Amino acid sequence: MTRLIGDYGTHGLIVDVVVLPNYQNKGIGSRMILEIKKYIYDSLDNNEKFLIELCPTTGKRNFYQRLGFKYKPENMDGMYLWIERMK
Repeated sequence: MTRLIGDYGTHGLIVDVVVLPNYQNKGIGSRMILEIKKYIYDSLDNNEKFLIELCPTTGKRNFYQRLGFKYKPENMDGMYLWIERMK
């Protein structure tokens, strides 16, 4: 289960990424994040951007970095990812 809360405009926050323990480390969490990124990208018009932010749980920073998120240490342990559709 994954939950993205947003304004249907330019900004969203991933607040949950949950995979049952028996199914972890099988690519399911990555697939869910990729589906969210695709959904947002497909919803953008040309030259539009959408910012996704999240605060990873302990030990999950690398998981999100592999999926394109950037670490922003100036904001505690928050991360972000801009999705942009260009012509």
